[in-house]
Amino acid sequence: MRISSNTLFANLATSISTNMDRTVHTSNNMYYKIHKAGDDPAAQSQIMLLQTTMNTNMAYSESAKHATTITKESESYVMGYRKATEDYLALTEKAINGTSNAEDKRAFAKELNEIIEQVALLSNSKSYTGDFVFGGNMSGTPPFEFTHNSNGNIDSFKYNGNDIQKEVSIGKNLYSKVSYDGSKIFSNKDGESVFEGLMEMRDKLEKGESFSPEEATRLKAKAKSFNDAAIIQTTDVAVGIAQIETTTKRYELLDLSYSKQLSLLQDSDFAQVSVDLARFKNMTKSSISTMQTILKMTEDIISM
Repeated sequence: MRISSNTLFANLATSISTNMDRTVHTSNNMYYKIHKAGDDPAAQSQIMLLQTTMNTNMAYSESAKHATTITKESESYVMGYRKATEDYLALTEKAINGTSNAEDKRAFAKELNEIIEQVALLSNSKSYTGDFVFGGNMSGTPPFEFTHNSNGNIDSFKYNGNDIQKEVSIGKNLYSKVSYDGSKIFSNKDGESVFEGLMEMRDKLEKGESFSPEEATRLKAKAKSFNDAAIIQTTDVAVGIAQIETTTKRYELLDLSYSKQLSLLQDSDFAQVSVDLARFKNMTKSSISTMQTILKMTEDIISM
């Protein structure tokens, strides 16, 4: 039986065309496997959800880092204030112990005046963003305003801030303070300002007079009340920092976990591409084999 050349070439063309169609189909599937969500809706949905969650966590993490920086700055200011109240208490105890003379008292008054100036500077501290830390949510202007007497010493003050604390979101329904009510920070538990206590003690010492036992007890108790309140304030700020740092660490761990999950999901796509490539390779080999077979048949027929 003789087979015409046209028939042979027709069969060859059909085989090549069929396998080329398969090649194009596989190539298209490989392309869309990576670039179109519809090719694997479940996996792509998980990827998109993870990416959205990671972006949200990243935003929260950045806010937490911002809050950490501000609260650590605030902690240093409050610690400075706490040290000032310790010095205030120590000077008060020296001044009322009954052994200091008028000259000693005036020297103590000068030291107290330095403490007043130091606390005044701390009360108008700024964060790295340029905002005043102790003005509540009125962070654009100095929260404390001071006037000086003819000797250049502070003799009155006014708080221009408010008690509304600024907060930043560091998680869902989770907020961190980034400003403080200065009228509370620089006061004792009874709401008396440290500036009132310091100026009262300074003014009494400047006179060089002795203190009655009752007055000495009262002045010491007042000085101690400011130190006690400062200890509480520093503790509160430290607790806030610890909470923020714990939250930041949690985001870091979550980000690591989510990144691994995302990598696994994305790698599964490339694994599928590898399978498609293997199929493509096998189909190509099949095409070559078919062509070789037909050519061999052609040679045999021609030689007949």
